[in-house]
Amino acid sequence: MKKIINIFMAVVVLGSYWLSAPTLSFAASSQSAALQESNFIAFSELGITDELLLGPISDFQVVFGIPSSWTLTPAGSVLLNIEVASTLTGVQDSPTAGADDEFTGATMEVSFNDVSLGVIALKKGLQTLALDIPAAALISPRIDERHELLLIFNAEVDCIYPQETTVLVRATSGFELPHSVGSPSLDLNKLPRSIYQQDSIHPEPLVIVVPDQPTPHEIQAGLTVAAGFGRLTLGNQSLLMRPLSGLTEVERASSHLIFVGKSGSLPVLESVNFPATISGSSIAFDGLDASDGVVQMAVSPWNTALSVIYVGGENDDAVVKSALALGTGQLRAGLRPDFTVIRQVSSAVEIPSVDTDRTLESLGYESLEVSGIGFQSLEYNFYIPFGQVAGQDSYFDLVYTHSALMDFLGSGLIVSLNDQIIGSLRVTEESARGINTARIPIPAYAAHPGFNTLKIETEFIPLNICSELNRDGLWLNVHNTSLLHIPLMSAPVTTINPTRDLSQYPALFNLDPTLGNLAFVVPANDPQSWNIAAQLASFLGQNATGSILNPAVTFGDSIPDEIRQARDLIIVGRATQLPILTDLGDSLPAPFKDGSDLADESGMLVSYLIPEGTSIGYLQLLPAPWDVNRTILAVMGSTPAGLDWSGNALITPDLIRLLRGTFAVVTDTEIRTADTNVGLGTQNLSATAVPGDYETVDAQTQDVPVTDGYQRNELLIAISVVSLLTVLFLVFLILQSRRKKSD
Repeated sequence: MKKIINIFMAVVVLGSYWLSAPTLSFAASSQSAALQESNFIAFSELGITDELLLGPISDFQVVFGIPSSWTLTPAGSVLLNIEVASTLTGVQDSPTAGADDEFTGATMEVSFNDVSLGVIALKKGLQTLALDIPAAALISPRIDERHELLLIFNAEVDCIYPQETTVLVRATSGFELPHSVGSPSLDLNKLPRSIYQQDSIHPEPLVIVVPDQPTPHEIQAGLTVAAGFGRLTLGNQSLLMRPLSGLTEVERASSHLIFVGKSGSLPVLESVNFPATISGSSIAFDGLDASDGVVQMAVSPWNTALSVIYVGGENDDAVVKSALALGTGQLRAGLRPDFTVIRQVSSAVEIPSVDTDRTLESLGYESLEVSGIGFQSLEYNFYIPFGQVAGQDSYFDLVYTHSALMDFLGSGLIVSLNDQIIGSLRVTEESARGINTARIPIPAYAAHPGFNTLKIETEFIPLNICSELNRDGLWLNVHNTSLLHIPLMSAPVTTINPTRDLSQYPALFNLDPTLGNLAFVVPANDPQSWNIAAQLASFLGQNATGSILNPAVTFGDSIPDEIRQARDLIIVGRATQLPILTDLGDSLPAPFKDGSDLADESGMLVSYLIPEGTSIGYLQLLPAPWDVNRTILAVMGSTPAGLDWSGNALITPDLIRLLRGTFAVVTDTEIRTADTNVGLGTQNLSATAVPGDYETVDAQTQDVPVTDGYQRNELLIAISVVSLLTVLFLVFLILQSRRKKSD
């Protein structure tokens, strides 16, 4: 009896959880939290887990960024929650033989931005260490302006006494960073810096705002901006697209805002203190033509720590022109850094000139040295203009010298470019005798347009772990005569196998480095579809190498002939909102019946009737009926939730890896696929993805209607199941009670 009750209670609890579990949506998962007010930042918030440091020598590095509106102020500190252990390996008169809080003989040196905060004598056991950060340490020495904490653990005492000392640095450690909040830098030349900071402790979200009744050109401009920020931030910038009336108070107060559209379509711009004030459809700037685009920047009137950018003009052509310029991230501002007029895109974009051969010295670096036992690293940044890519014969000539006091069998270095290993070297007795040059080929795939990071990581193993020479005697010097040889070529237009498969996404739509092969098709009045298209544009922009980004947009009631002939299509929305689907007809792997957002999977050997209102996402890939050389990807949903799921499947790497075939059904984070080129299978994917006792119907009698009484949703299913179990359990108890009385 007790077992039955326990089972029943478990079922009820699970059912209750099902009923109360939050529903994840595409929009909600894309929104970043508002800025936190606490000054304390734990390591765990930076994605850092507990770190174990082993004696006799170890080090640990933490690098992070801060919002551009922050200015760190004195009185900050580093708080370290650590656990020190020292294990005896023999003799009992070691210094560690006493109480847990006695000195172990080991120390830890802590530095912040290359300024020493002190050397700590480590005691056994759990302890919290607080070290003040002086004003001199608040200025970052790094080119990327990030801040750096370095811990150097020294347990050379282990070489004197038979003991092993370790330090566990807890992820609850962190930084107390008092700061003043000012206004962000209003410099269009430095975008995306004022909005995006690499490894920021407080990432700031971005919302792209379009008019409530936008034209296709205004939506196109918004997607171009999204693609540009996706490329400039390697997809790390959280962004949404909203119509003006859909912008919430929370989003307005906690996000950077980019308003995209004609000046007369965004009346809220009159409340922003732009360099060129906006009143109605008028932009107050002498000599501005109607066809001129405008990009200008101001402090947000809703939060002075955030920025507002306007991308637009007086007509659609001006709006698109402005977006093309901003999307490059290489704007050429005029007399002031927060305002520019776009007369022609080519003249408004600063295309930097770079030499084929660049030494580290020409990049602004001195000769740098790493020393000591264990892992050390050096980083160098260089730039490749958008629209160009590295040639096949690129290489890095590393010029270096190093110590002869290391174990040559275990010591060496690794060279990586943008976190991809491109070479490695062993240090030898011979290379220790002079200056060396090692040529490391740079594969074309490792370098990308924009800023690149070259990293040299070393590991030094001493001949004698207990030698006093290990701190300064193990070293490697990278000379600034080291040379990057990167011949540049125009970003090529690529081709792909004509046999289309969802596994080829996103490469199918990155064939043109400018995204000029791509057009989005969205409903005219569905902000959800616009937002999903913006997320897809941002994702595809990550790998777009063109000098400009130029995806097109058209509404779903008709597709202009020039877009049909010249572009591949990504259609986003629900079937009932997209009349253009009638042009596709039975060409879709799973077509839609008139008036329904549920796909008709009648090609199955066994099919099931799925009730209207069931949430399902669909991804369908096909050649265009009007041109087999053009590709169409339909990103559809039977409900808003289903549409969110299908969009999320195309921007989440773990889900993208699951895509196969030409037809996929998506439910939350699950994907089921089929290839209509070889047959759909034995039963429809939707019934498998959304389990239920559906009525089996022969494929030839698929037109059987679904009655109103049969319609339901997942919430009603859950309520019904729990209610039925409750009734059955009560009946069981009554029968048991009667049986006992009869006995």
